[in-house]
Amino acid sequence: MRYRTLGRSGLRVADVFLGTMTFGSEWGWGAPIEECRRLLEAYAEAGGNVIDTANNYTDGNSERIVGSSSARTATTTCCPPSTRCR
Repeated sequence: MRYRTLGRSGLRVADVFLGTMTFGSEWGWGAPIEECRRLLEAYAEAGGNVIDTANNYTDGNSERIVGSSSARTATTTCCPPSTRCR
């Protein structure tokens, strides 16, 4: 994964962001929860550290999926040593 420094903050963000508009199948399309968790884990293992979500993606279920999945792996995979996670 390649990173860029975010302004003068010192934060290093991945060049590739993970979009989550299709997380959840409440609208009759999109990924089920287990697939979303696999995607989040793969992204974090690859060194990704920026996730795009919004409260209107699948009526807020996208954020719930990201939150519950991230809580399980945040300390081990979401903050790679090459980034500043504070």
